[in-house]
Amino acid sequence: MNRKNRQQSNKRSVKLRRAAILSEALVSAAILAAGIGILAKSQYNLRRLWSDTGHFQLATDELCNQLDRLTRLPKDQLPELLGDLKANDAIAARLPNCRIQGKLIEDSLGPRIQLSIDWKRVGIGKPLELIGWLKPGDTVAKEQSPSDTTPSENGDTVAPSSTDAGAKP
Repeated sequence: MNRKNRQQSNKRSVKLRRAAILSEALVSAAILAAGIGILAKSQYNLRRLWSDTGHFQLATDELCNQLDRLTRLPKDQLPELLGDLKANDAIAARLPNCRIQGKLIEDSLGPRIQLSIDWKRVGIGKPLELIGWLKPGDTVAKEQSPSDTTPSENGDTVAPSSTDAGAKP
């Protein structure tokens, strides 16, 4: 009987080992599936974050370009131009429903232009805004007067260089 008991005992232990291995495999599969799910969701969110960051950079560049262009213009031309702002075609193609708005503000801080850009994003996003101050008085660089230029050998007029300023004729 000893032999029979040992064989039955061995069979039971083999069955118990198989059951333990099966339960360990199921737990491992569940943990692996949860890990893959978390990584897939993280990858999706990271890709969306990179896309949003790229859109934000494009919008910032477009506002900087528009603001740079507008701050160089005379103040009397600004209201007309601020009412008709449009994004560059390349930017408008990359930013869905891109809208640029601008306004001229004059108060104790001085004259300035406020530009904002908004586009369709995932979730609710606040428009990006940039402000540029205008120089007091004339905002356009003054042209050189004809007396400040000298004719060159081929007949074109040339502005004096900084080294010519101290030279005597």
